[in-house]
Amino acid sequence: MLGVGLLVHLLPGWAGGLGAPVGPATLRPAERGLALARSRGCTACHSLDGTRGVGPSWFASWGAERQLKDGRRVIVDERYLRLAMTDPAVELVEGYDPVMLPAAFTEAELQDVLMLIRGLGSAPAP
Repeated sequence: MLGVGLLVHLLPGWAGGLGAPVGPATLRPAERGLALARSRGCTACHSLDGTRGVGPSWFASWGAERQLKDGRRVIVDERYLRLAMTDPAVELVEGYDPVMLPAAFTEAELQDVLMLIRGLGSAPAP
């Protein structure tokens, strides 16, 4: 009779292996962005499915118009999202409190998160 430890050791090879480990280098930018958003806590406040949270949802937000607390309207694009992530108090979306802290992303990480948000869809055309 095989011991459980030996069976666990042999099973992956018998079944064709588990494949290469998945790490940041093997992920696409949007996948890295999702991993970053989850690990840095972004998704605790910003939903990926349109559900209202502490912060605006990222679902179908690219190209959407947002009403700001100061009455201005902005389009959700790279400029807006960069500012919203690095200096969130500058352009507060109406209906949300100023609770977000500035994100400490490298330029590469910021690009990955932007690719995630862009990949979640665009706002419908008017």
